[in-house]
Amino acid sequence: MDSLSAKDATDKLVSIQHLFRIMMERRPRGPERRLTRLQRFFLVTIARQGPLTMSDLAHLLDVGQTTISQFVGTLESQGWITRTFDPLDRRRHLVAITEAGQQLVHNIKRHQHRYVERILEQLSAQERAQLVGIAEHVAAILADAPEFLKEDSGQ
Repeated sequence: MDSLSAKDATDKLVSIQHLFRIMMERRPRGPERRLTRLQRFFLVTIARQGPLTMSDLAHLLDVGQTTISQFVGTLESQGWITRTFDPLDRRRHLVAITEAGQQLVHNIKRHQHRYVERILEQLSAQERAQLVGIAEHVAAILADAPEFLKEDSGQ
């Protein structure tokens, strides 16, 4: 496998992408086990980006306002997020993570890191360095060309 065309490499990567998704989305133990994958992503997004409007969340997660309202209601009832009026526009709500939500996100990330570390321990140090180097290179390409991250136009 010394030389692969972009198409052949794509075919191989797409065929194993589900394994990576499963690896990163394994359900953790504890209270976070009750969360769906999208709810976990929702909490991590709020923790990372700070208070967001309901509309911003719907756009970021590519879901409708009804879904966001349901998510917010469910997660708010668990004490993991809060919903307050936007001080700049009282017609809008801001969704923020609570201290309990921050702890939950910390547990989710810790679980993911432990799991990935167990997988990466199966690689040699050189293989890990190659994998990280390639991943960083791909991330740099994406950072320099954000159009790759936009919705596919069907081309």
